Amino acid sequence: MNINQSMWSYFLEGNGEKDRVKLIYFGRKICLSEMTDSVLRTASFLKSRGVAKGDVVGIMLPNIPEAVLALYAINSIGGIASFIDPRIGELALYKIAKTCKPKVIFIFDMVFKKHKDILNELGVLPILCNLFTFAKSPINLIEKITKIVGFPYYLDTLKNLPIAEVYKDEGTSPAVYVHSGGTTGEPKTAVFNSKAFNCISRGVELAIHSTECFDPDKDSMLMMLPIFHSFGLGVSVHGILKGITAVLMPRFNADKALKLIGKYGVTHLSGIPYMYRKMMQSKYFNKKNVSPIKYIFCGGDRLIPEFKKEFNRKIKELGSEAEILEGYGLTETASVVTVTRKGTNNLNTQGQPIDGNEIVIVDKNGAKVKIGEVGEIHVKSDSIMIGYLNDKETNSKVIYKDGRGERWLKTSDLGRIDSEGLLYFSERENRTFKIAANMVFPSAIEAIVNSLEEVSNCCAARAIDKEGKPFVKLFVVPSSRDSDLENLEDLIKSQILKSLTKYDVPREIEFVSMINMTPFGKADYKSYETNYL
Repeated sequence: MNINQSMWSYFLEGNGEKDRVKLIYFGRKICLSEMTDSVLRTASFLKSRGVAKGDVVGIMLPNIPEAVLALYAINSIGGIASFIDPRIGELALYKIAKTCKPKVIFIFDMVFKKHKDILNELGVLPILCNLFTFAKSPINLIEKITKIVGFPYYLDTLKNLPIAEVYKDEGTSPAVYVHSGGTTGEPKTAVFNSKAFNCISRGVELAIHSTECFDPDKDSMLMMLPIFHSFGLGVSVHGILKGITAVLMPRFNADKALKLIGKYGVTHLSGIPYMYRKMMQSKYFNKKNVSPIKYIFCGGDRLIPEFKKEFNRKIKELGSEAEILEGYGLTETASVVTVTRKGTNNLNTQGQPIDGNEIVIVDKNGAKVKIGEVGEIHVKSDSIMIGYLNDKETNSKVIYKDGRGERWLKTSDLGRIDSEGLLYFSERENRTFKIAANMVFPSAIEAIVNSLEEVSNCCAARAIDKEGKPFVKLFVVPSSRDSDLENLEDLIKSQILKSLTKYDVPREIEFVSMINMTPFGKADYKSYETNYL
């Protein structure tokens, strides 16, 4: 398929039958014709409010139909969809809105009240969206008793409006803003064109379905990842919607996810390690809810081989033909760069580049290292962001062109490539540290600890003792309030020592009720760094 077009045009090119179901939400099935009508009427509304090519429209929503419809409506008229985590605070939204300057924002009504004054001050028109608007009757009746009076809701904007004329684009204009942690570790707004996400869609399909095609009548993806993250948007939404159906869940819950898989016969999953750990611990992890699954993608963090092996063994016993296909990617590449192919027996790798992508490993001077040596990962892909918004200085540092004029991204991630071209991710470069000249990789520690049934979540952080020496401090959320913490601490330390080195064993373990998270859904390790000097 042609990736040099708008996301909306790409979506339409991959879909033919108007009565084919594209979205399933709280029992309601939305077919292509209804989706197309809603998208183009939403586009007409936006144009009536002065939104034109290059204008920004915010989408501050969980995984509900309005988020998908708003994305394609904005894209169809040449606008820029700015995805915002609905969980962020007032100050964070104020900074984003001041920087991105949206004319309109589709906002979740459950968070609207705390942001109302800020939006009014900045002159941003809010369009409220309710959790139950598109739910199947009678569930949708809940909307009537939960709506906020006096403000326009999504369906209100579609009344008596004509179908909007679609903007023609070659896929090169700015189309999406994703708010990222940045390759430098500082919060940034990554700017993408449509071509980037079209590239992800094509690449994932060619990599995973090289010998078989999507079955549009039977295949579906459970949308567990949030749409406001590039992984969710790139893979779970735009990556599959042109071929199969998306089953939406507003917020991940392992029990509910498994029930949805069983109810709708979901065949594709895309998630992060935490989600799969929770699913395997659920009482609903059974034959009915697992056997339909054919493909399981995992990214966003590291998985230890032992967990993959155990997970794959269990789902096979329950009748599924799937296996965890681990990948590597980052926000700045619109998600996926590499992915493991089905049937790969190597449990340590994050796979090979998807179609059109290329990776090299370089040293600190930018020279290619030998096969098997660790260095910084550089990526060449059509999915690389245009750049960070209003930050030419950083863009010049992280994006460069080679002698052929091809664009490359310096990821600040460490890894190595073997003789077969398989990638092995090590760590985020700005997160590693040394103890007695030995490199410590906090994510490797976390992967091991998080694989324990007794642990719900954890974060490994760098600490400095009174003598100025670095050590590992680990923050752990136990799975049960009744956990024997002394025994759990011993178990954690012995498991790390068994799998890594003595330098990776935490000197201190602190048990906490929750792990601080960044707005981008990752452990906020910086908030846990400790200095006792």
